[in-house]
Amino acid sequence: MITAAERYPALTRPITVGGLVLRNRMVMSPMTTYGLPDADGSSNERHRAYYEARARSGLGLIRVESAMVHLSGKSWPHHLAVDDDRCIPELARLVRTIKRHGPPVVLQLHHGGRVAVEALSGTRPLAPSPLAASGHSVPMEMTLQDIEEMVEAFGQAARRAREAGFDGVELHIGTAYLLLSFISPAQNIRQDEYGRDFAGRMRFPLRIVDRIRELAGREYPIGARIVGSDYHDGGVDLSYGQQVARRLETAGLAYLDVSAGIGPNAIRDSPLTIGGGQGVFADFAAAVKSVVTIPVMSVGRYYSLATAEEAVASGKTDLVAFARALIADPELVTKSLRGEETTVVPCIGCQACHGGMTQALGVSCVLNPATGHEHEAGPRAAAEPRRVLVRGSGVPGLELARVAARRGHDVTVAAAGLPFGGLLALRARVPGAEEVARGTDYFERTLATLRVRIVDDVPAERFDVTVDARPGSPILPEIPGVSPAKIIPGEHVLAGRAGNEDLGERVAVVGPGIFAGETALYLAAAGKDVTLLAAGEQPMEDAHGLIAGTTALRFAAQGGRVITSATVHAATDGVLDIEVGGEHRQAGPFDCIVAAIGWDPPDGPEYVVADAWDAFAARLQVLKATRLARKI
Repeated sequence: MITAAERYPALTRPITVGGLVLRNRMVMSPMTTYGLPDADGSSNERHRAYYEARARSGLGLIRVESAMVHLSGKSWPHHLAVDDDRCIPELARLVRTIKRHGPPVVLQLHHGGRVAVEALSGTRPLAPSPLAASGHSVPMEMTLQDIEEMVEAFGQAARRAREAGFDGVELHIGTAYLLLSFISPAQNIRQDEYGRDFAGRMRFPLRIVDRIRELAGREYPIGARIVGSDYHDGGVDLSYGQQVARRLETAGLAYLDVSAGIGPNAIRDSPLTIGGGQGVFADFAAAVKSVVTIPVMSVGRYYSLATAEEAVASGKTDLVAFARALIADPELVTKSLRGEETTVVPCIGCQACHGGMTQALGVSCVLNPATGHEHEAGPRAAAEPRRVLVRGSGVPGLELARVAARRGHDVTVAAAGLPFGGLLALRARVPGAEEVARGTDYFERTLATLRVRIVDDVPAERFDVTVDARPGSPILPEIPGVSPAKIIPGEHVLAGRAGNEDLGERVAVVGPGIFAGETALYLAAAGKDVTLLAAGEQPMEDAHGLIAGTTALRFAAQGGRVITSATVHAATDGVLDIEVGGEHRQAGPFDCIVAAIGWDPPDGPEYVVADAWDAFAARLQVLKATRLARKI
C-alpha cells in the first residue's frame, strides 16, 4: 500500500516557520467567510464549526480570515473583528477549537483602506492618497495623526490576537487594501515621509511591525501576504514585489505568502478566474523565494495535492495555501493522503462561494452546501424508505438525489431533455468554462456509488415522491416583426438543438446575465457574427467581476460586440429597433435572436428545486435541495 509520504513526499515534510513546527507544507488560506461571524464581528458557533471542519483535516497551519483592526477599515457585513478587547473571549474560543486538532493558528490583520465601505464603517474610507479604486468613492488622504492611529490599531490587534491564543499574526498587504495601497507607487503619491520613494512607502507597514513587536513580544511570529503584481500601471510589479519581500525579511518577518492585487488590469491580466489553470501564482512565489531565505507560501487555484506537490517539489515554494478547494471540501487533504482523490468534492472555479457577501449569507459552495453550515446536524436515515424521482439532472437535483440516497431512499434521476449535469453540463461547453465539468464528473461518480439510477425519462406514477429540478420554461421575448421561429432559447443552442440553418450567420443574443454572455461567447467561438444586447449598464451583472470581465474579453477576442442598456422594441427585415440610454437606434440585420434571459421556474404539484445557470443562484437552490432531501 502506498503511504501518504510516498504519494506526496514534498508536501508531507515538516517545516519550521517563525519558530512554529508545522507537520506538513499544506496551509489553509485566510479566506473571508462573508457572514459567518456575528454582526458585530464576533466569532460564534457557526464560525467555529467552519474552522473546526478544516482544522481536523490534517493541515500544517490554519490562517484565520481577515480580521478588522479598526472600524474605519470595515469592508463587508459581519466582518470578523479584532478592534476591541471585547473580541478576545470569542476569538480565544475559536483558537481552542482549532488547536484541539493540532495545527498552529495565525490571524490575518486587515484594514480595507480605500475599498472599505462607508455605509458599514460610518466614516469616509482612508487611503495614503485620494485616489479612488474602481467602483468606489474617492477616499480621504490620511493625515499623520490617522497614520499614528492605524499603527496603534494594528499593534493592539496583534496584542489581542496573542492574548486570545493565536500563534502569530499576518499582515494583509494584498488585494486592494490599506497596506498594499501604501507600498504601491500607483496608489501612494504622497510627498511626505510616507511616500516619495520606496523607503517612504514601506515606512507605514514597517512601523506596524515595530509596534506589534512592542505590544505582542519581539519573538511573536509575524507573516505577510504580499503581491507579485497589484495590476496597476506603474504599480507593484514582480521586481518591486521582490524588493518588498527583501525589506520585510530584513524586518524579521516569519514568512511571506505571495498572491496578487485586484487593480484595474486584473480582468485583463489575472489568471485567478474561471479557466485560468491551477497554481497560477507559483511563478510569483518562485521569484520571491529566489531573493529571501524565510519560508514562502504560494496561493492561487491550487485544486489538488498533485499540483501543490509539484510546486513544492520543484522548489518554487516552501508551502502551498489552499483556498477555495477547502471551501469545496474541508477533507481535501485527508482524502488525498488516503489515496481517495476521486471522492474529493472539486472546486470548479465558479465563484459561487463569494456570492451573498452583501447579505452576509456566509461562505458556501454550489457543490457542497454543508460548507458554512457545519454546525447543523447532518441528514438522518429515513424512517420509511421511499421511491424518489428527481426530474432534471442539474446540480440542485443531483444534490437532492445524493442526500436522499444516503438517507436510504430509492432514487432515480431523469435527465429530462438536457445532458447529465443540466445547465452546468451546458456551461462546460463554453470556451474557458470547461472546468465546471468537474462538478458533473463528481456527481456521476458519487451517485454511481450510491446506486442512484440515471435515465432519460420515466413516468412519475411509479414513484412516491417527485421533485422537479428542471430549469423551467425559457423566457422568450415577444418582439413585433420577429417570427417566434426566429427566437431561439439559449439552452437549445448550447444543447445542440439549433443547427446552422436555424441560427444563420448573424446572431443577436438578448439577456442581462452571465447566461447571455457565455451563450454569446459560445456562438462567437463557433464562427458566428454575434452581438450581445444586455439590458443593464454592464453585461453579465449577476456574475463575479473577474468571470464577467474575462468572459467579455474572450467574447471581444472572438469578434463579438456588446450593446449595453439596450431594450428591443421591434424589428423590420431582421433589423432591430432598440433603445439605448433613452435614445432610439437600430442594430442588425440579424438572421435570428437567441434569448438567454432565463427561465420561469417550474410550477406544479411536485417539490421544486429549479436548476440555474448563475452559480450563486444555483448555490441557493442547492441549499434548498439538501434541506428538502432531509425531510423526505
